[in-house]
Amino acid sequence: MSSPGSTRPGVAETGQNGTKPGAAGAAPAARQGWAIPLLVLIAGMFMSVLDISIVNVAIPTIQNDFGVTTEEVQWIATAYSLALGVVVPVSGWLSDKFGASRAYIVSLVGFAAGSALCGLAWNLESMIVFRILQAIPGGILPVVTLTIVYRIVPREKIGSAMGMYGLGIVVAPAVGPTLGGYLVEYVDWRLIFFINVPVGALGAVAAVMLLPRPAGSTCSAS
Repeated sequence: MSSPGSTRPGVAETGQNGTKPGAAGAAPAARQGWAIPLLVLIAGMFMSVLDISIVNVAIPTIQNDFGVTTEEVQWIATAYSLALGVVVPVSGWLSDKFGASRAYIVSLVGFAAGSALCGLAWNLESMIVFRILQAIPGGILPVVTLTIVYRIVPREKIGSAMGMYGLGIVVAPAVGPTLGGYLVEYVDWRLIFFINVPVGALGAVAAVMLLPRPAGSTCSAS
């Protein structure tokens, strides 16, 4: 016979509803913990996709500033697209090699740095080189983002998460021409690149704080 307050060997202590203490609260927390990290991921991916369409609006103004022909200035967009085509296939390997969260954070910082260089470009040649440097992390971001989404979102919620992810992909190309046209007309075409710098910096800080880390790690993200 067991004494009052003791538990039988091999039987886990349970609460009044027959569940282990803390279990009822743990499940909802696990299910709700993916929403804010998902928004951080979408913000970074949105910035990458937005840059494709927002730059096209500024092409004529850049052409006038640099004094180049229409065929030459088109390399600003062409070089970016070609670099994307090269880097996207290796994005999955980079995610597996260095960790998805780490690849996302480094790519976000790299994209912001590449954007700053594009804003500082002094001629067409420098702009093309900087656009290629910008495209390398820019191509990695959407792929790594999707990888992390599938890791942090519960299977039963993946439909809702992919709807939010898809909304970002659809909205970014639509917003780009409007925002780019406003900045080119009323401010300066260089701002379409510089605007990525604070957004990328804030996004990287948020990613470091919110994205999942490997088990047992206190300083590195995966």
